[in-house]
Amino acid sequence: MMSATDNEDSVMAEPKKSGSLLGKFFKAFVLLVLLAVAGVMGVTFFVLDGKYEVSRSVTVKADMDDVHAMCGELKNWPKWQPWTREDPTISTTIVKDTGVGAHQHWTGKDGNGKVTFTSCDPEKGVEYDMAFDDKYFSKGAITYSDAGGGMVKVTWAMHGRNEDFIGKWFAVAMPGMIGPYFERGLNDLKTALEK
Repeated sequence: MMSATDNEDSVMAEPKKSGSLLGKFFKAFVLLVLLAVAGVMGVTFFVLDGKYEVSRSVTVKADMDDVHAMCGELKNWPKWQPWTREDPTISTTIVKDTGVGAHQHWTGKDGNGKVTFTSCDPEKGVEYDMAFDDKYFSKGAITYSDAGGGMVKVTWAMHGRNEDFIGKWFAVAMPGMIGPYFERGLNDLKTALEK
């Protein structure tokens, strides 16, 4: 005959039931999500270096002086630059129009920025420093060279390096995002110069 103590021991000896199948699935799912996030962060910090480079060119039938007037004078950028013409919220202030140190800054719904010429040569083109939201910095250039037969080759280029998590992913997308704008701007420059 079993005593009350024996009955308690037999109840305690029964194995405890583990969690439900749904609970196990949820834990496995959470673990997979955490591993995926860790993998993306690992790729971002250890594989992506944040560097980008974009360059596009066009050949224009124009005098070099006319090309330089359009590219080397900030007051003429709105005539061909795509951003200010496509986004009516952009408000630009030119501090100095041309030459080394020429500077403009802008505000718009997508952010703020500034451009400063570091080189301005009527025969070679302009180079500039650009900052977007005082967070992303790049170097740009609009260069020109004689292509013969009254033609000038104009190249618009930009390069930089983003250091933060989102910026490194943006760097991967930059050629695809910025390249079409450069192409549009250069084609509009060509149209303006060849009128």
